[in-house]
Amino acid sequence: MVSTGPETNTSKDSTAQEDTSATSASFVTTADHKLQICSCGWRKVTSFRGLRIHQGKKRCLSKESQGPRIDLFLRKESNQSNEVHQLDENHSLESISTPVRDEENPSIELAVEETSAAESTQTPRPAVERRLPGYKLHVKWPGAAEKKVWEMVNDDLCRSLEQLRGTAEKKLENMGNIIYEYGAEHFGVLQPKVARQAPSPPVSRRQQKIKCLVQELRQLRKLWKKAPEAEKEGINILQAEIKTQLVSLRRAENFRKRRRKKEQTRTRFYKDPFKFLKTLFTKEKSGVLQTTKSDLEEHLRVTHSDPKRHEHLTIPSDIPPIDPPEHQCLYGDGVLKLPLTSLTEEFKCAKTRLQMTLNESQDPVVRENAPTLATGRKWTPARAVEEATAALRHADIVGNVQQGRGGLGLTTSRPAWRSAAPPARRKMVVEEVRRQEEAARWAKAVALGKQGRWTRWEGVEKRKMSWRDVWAMDAKSLSFTIRATYDVLPSPTNLHQWFGKDPTCVLCAKPASLRHILTGCKTSLTQGRYTWRHNQVLKILASTLEGKRSSINSQPLSTHKTSWETAFVREGATAARSNSKPSERSQLCPARDWKMLADVGKQLVFPSEIATTTLRPDLVLWSPSLRKVYMVELTVPWEDSMEEAYERKHLRYSELAAEARHQGWNTEVRPVEVGCRGFVGKSATKLLRDMGIRGQSLRTAIKAASEAAERSSQWLWLKRNDPSWAPR
Repeated sequence: MVSTGPETNTSKDSTAQEDTSATSASFVTTADHKLQICSCGWRKVTSFRGLRIHQGKKRCLSKESQGPRIDLFLRKESNQSNEVHQLDENHSLESISTPVRDEENPSIELAVEETSAAESTQTPRPAVERRLPGYKLHVKWPGAAEKKVWEMVNDDLCRSLEQLRGTAEKKLENMGNIIYEYGAEHFGVLQPKVARQAPSPPVSRRQQKIKCLVQELRQLRKLWKKAPEAEKEGINILQAEIKTQLVSLRRAENFRKRRRKKEQTRTRFYKDPFKFLKTLFTKEKSGVLQTTKSDLEEHLRVTHSDPKRHEHLTIPSDIPPIDPPEHQCLYGDGVLKLPLTSLTEEFKCAKTRLQMTLNESQDPVVRENAPTLATGRKWTPARAVEEATAALRHADIVGNVQQGRGGLGLTTSRPAWRSAAPPARRKMVVEEVRRQEEAARWAKAVALGKQGRWTRWEGVEKRKMSWRDVWAMDAKSLSFTIRATYDVLPSPTNLHQWFGKDPTCVLCAKPASLRHILTGCKTSLTQGRYTWRHNQVLKILASTLEGKRSSINSQPLSTHKTSWETAFVREGATAARSNSKPSERSQLCPARDWKMLADVGKQLVFPSEIATTTLRPDLVLWSPSLRKVYMVELTVPWEDSMEEAYERKHLRYSELAAEARHQGWNTEVRPVEVGCRGFVGKSATKLLRDMGIRGQSLRTAIKAASEAAERSSQWLWLKRNDPSWAPR
């Protein structure tokens, strides 16, 4: 560092005669900015700070001979300005160096003298830490109070410095690196903090399906732009179906998010009520309504209303009537499995079985001279056997894969093709042919916009009908069951599509589809038609649970603890056989004082010992000794909207469940869905299994609830054009 003296004026000629070094400069004016000249040939009208910035960026100082610089030892001798001192403070240990005091170079003194007076009036800027190339991490030096440690550090560093050879300048030049390496080796360095990224919330299966449907919709839009006019109508139908699914899934997801948000808000309120209320009252409203309500309604009416919306479109008389579509889903493993099989499938299986018998005959003459079986041109048994055999061999290579969420080993294993006997191979090939036919039927059903809508149902149990069930039903009930499942009943919208008739509902003057008639008519809801059907299904569910409750309460309370864990067996060992009867898996077993109330016949009053509310769940099952309560809410929705109904009912009773939990009750809200066309939701099956109803009792209860919903919906269908309502 150099000392600054009084400011002197020098001319251009005198400055040119001076020895220019790393910090040499020349001035032509007396203002703040002067002509600065560097040793590298750079020159510019700027301040001394600008010269120093240039030299730091271009590393001009490193090219000249400089001595070591230690601010700790030279700080007492420095009279540098605040700005230059702040620049020195920002240097890291790697770049701690200062030019040697040069008595023979007066240009440095002149530059400092000129800038000290001008920059002393400016307020010093705070030092900003910058990580330059070669930045070293901070050393974890010991605390200032640890005198013994510092004495040891001083002794070690003194010994290390005494062992150095060379001039004092070289020792000072290496002092910074020696001190840093010593501190890093003995005390370690501070690692930079890495900002932790918040974990992304898990994506549910519903959200994944929404994302897939959105991508499919985008692809269809791109195809629609490139498709010819003949294909655009089919693409429009596919887009309408995907939009309908998106509306249902997004509505269910919104219900789930609202329920989650309510739970989080309730938790924040219970945690700190005063802070929660403060956040409510401190929020300010923004925005000012600049128009009146009448003007806004008039604007919306003019902008979005259609003056011809009440006029019915007439079909030209020269267009012939469209025949009703033929039903193609009577057989197969669909959502409604009838005891019927396809003649084409049986023909193919018979021919395939005969072809396998000839190919695997023990007589070599028959095996080598097998006749060609007579079939059509589109399908041959030899090719079908070849494809089925290749598929079975491929499945043999893949092995038994896991299906569903049951866990390892819970799926049924299939026999291996390589180790199967000839009769077993024939059976496996026939089953593979049946599977291929079923896959072809599913592919065709997915492509159907109305009859194949059942392929997109979720959370619905399949319904299987035997010949005994078919013979026990009358013809009208069987016809209603089949045609309602595939939405081919003569509803006004279907008749409008087939023959051009009026599609409006007789009761509410809206488009009367089958969904509207069975679940969406506001007039039917006001008249109590849907409530009557709901009560019919609720009676079946209540009687089933009441029978189980009475059976549990009449049994003696078991003293030993029931264990439902699966006992695993080590490899090579045998499972221990137990002569005791397996314990019943039911959530009602731990207590014998279960009580139940059902909202059938009269209005249910929620038990005051649990909570005080005006809400009325369909079923309330509770045990005072266990402090356990089940709130069961039944819904009879359209099968496409079962997930939405589940989330809506769960959200409705979430506050009541939270209040009961706050009172010390272990509360569970169990929404149950039974479809209006007789298809029971998986939530109903899970509830009955959790209550201990299994086997034949479970199948009987599910069948009774399904038939009750189906019979009630059939009566609503028969009364669709009758304004007066009378329950059956």
